[in-house]
Amino acid sequence: PNCQIIPIRYPQDERFLESIHFAAKSGAKVVNLSLSIDVDQLPDERKRMEATLEEGIREYPQILFVMAAGNEKVDIVEKTYRPQSLDLPNLLVGAAVNRQGELASWGERGGSNFNSERVHVAALGDDMKLPTPGGFFEVTGGTSFAAPQVAGLAARLLEKDPTLTPPELIREILRDVVVLPSLEGKTKAPGVPRALSNEIKFPQPRP
Repeated sequence: PNCQIIPIRYPQDERFLESIHFAAKSGAKVVNLSLSIDVDQLPDERKRMEATLEEGIREYPQILFVMAAGNEKVDIVEKTYRPQSLDLPNLLVGAAVNRQGELASWGERGGSNFNSERVHVAALGDDMKLPTPGGFFEVTGGTSFAAPQVAGLAARLLEKDPTLTPPELIREILRDVVVLPSLEGKTKAPGVPRALSNEIKFPQPRP
């Protein structure tokens, strides 16, 4: 699409807000947040980072923030993951599925987080072949690989209609999904956006 990608490196502390300010000043309309707050952080440190993320999202209601649901295989509302569990009109949370259309699971490493209201939709986030230093590749997975696909879809929708607001973008993304039985009760729209579904083997013929 006719868009610009702005890569931003960020610190895992209160200074992260500066990264959001930079994205906003650079004209970003969609911000991908392929990150999660370390569950092993000290409680005070974690609360500060959560508050920083929430402040940044609330400060820029004109920007759609697409955030990875996390990889602990838990319900983000029951475990009070923030800001993912907050009902913010410009926040879309993405889960990960594997190529068989199941909620992604990585054994002892965990699996995709979920919630039927606060996790909006899913995208492929398993069995991802990625380049590594030295010219090699590794196969990995995580919701951090699903979220940017949804962010890219939002950019494509904005290319067609630049007037779309974040709530309207979310509605458009959730409007056309291919339903997956494994996501019933796990995500708000129980499926994968049709535009992102090509690499998934569906358990039944696509409608």
